[in-house]
Parts: sequence; structure tokens; C-alpha cells
Amino acid sequence: MTYHYKILDAIGIADSSYINIHVGGAYGNKEKAIERFHENIKKLPTHIKKQMTLENDDKTYTTAETLSICQKENIPFVFDYHHHMANLCEEPLEELLPAIFETWSHTNISPKVHISSPRSEKEFRAHAEYIDLEFIKPFLHIAKKHNHNFDIMIESKQKDLALFQLIDELSAIRGIKRISGAMLQW
Repeated sequence: MTYHYKILDAIGIADSSYINIHVGGAYGNKEKAIERFHENIKKLPTHIKKQMTLENDDKTYTTAETLSICQKENIPFVFDYHHHMANLCEEPLEELLPAIFETWSHTNISPKVHISSPRSEKEFRAHAEYIDLEFIKPFLHIAKKHNHNFDIMIESKQKDLALFQLIDELSAIRGIKRISGAMLQW
């Protein structure tokens, strides 16, 4: 974390950027691993902890577990929809999303959401070349109900081409308005 912070500081963006990490492994006992995470996070210098975000992962820590850690540590939660679908929790996303967005309330920026699509059913965790609109539509409908601005970060093999394709597909949906570039209003 210190190394990453120093890089951000060296290029002059430490105070306006975030270091996004996953909680980590369970090492045979998830509850003890979470306790160690909380203990270790307290060892971080305040200026570094202030720049970190946590992201749910596709195998170990669910959306609900990551949210609980973020709430306890006052860390913004970068929600990853693809990871959520690969590692579902009992709590419905409709109930979790407002609390996820709330973890960003002490910052001056919009919540961040990662989207990607599975490469295939067999390789569900792997990222596809482009974003499958049908895969992310359920998330978009849930998010719309909460009427909260947020930024989407695309994780796909085709990077900008995937972004342009997704923006074109989304802006063709009735009720979605392209404001400028990649900014949409629904």
C-alpha cells in the first residue's frame, strides 16, 4: 500500500486517487482472516488508509462481507457486478446497493462500479472481450431504482472498443439519454 501511495504521490495525484484492493484470502478460516484484516488495516498510516477502496471478489469475500468490512473501517466500496454474480451472497443486491453507495458519502466523488461480462458459461469468472448488455441489465435496473449517480469502470479485453459499443447499445434504449461522450442519463 505504501509503495502504491508513493507512486500516486510522485505523480501528484495522491489526494485525488484511490488504491483499490480485494480483502484477500480466507486461509482456511474466513472469520479469522477478516479479524486479521481489521488488525492489519489499523497499522496503515491514516493518509494511506484514506486513499484505499475495497472491492468484492469472485471467489472468497461476497458483496455482503466486503460491505461489512467497508462499513466498519469507513472505506469506500468499489462494487464489482461480475464478481457479485460469480460469488453470490444471501442478501439481495436491491438491499445492499444503497449501503454500498453510502460508503462513498465521506468522499467528494461518485461511487465506482466495475462491470464486465463472463467469457463463457464454462469460464464464468474470466472477462469477455466486450460487455454483454443482457448480463449487466439486471444491475442497471436495480441501480436505476436508487436514483444515485455513480461511475462505471469497464473491465474487458477490448477496453475502449468495449466502452464505445456499450455506450451505443445503452443510448439506443428508450429513456436513456446520451449527455456527452460516455456520460448517460436514465
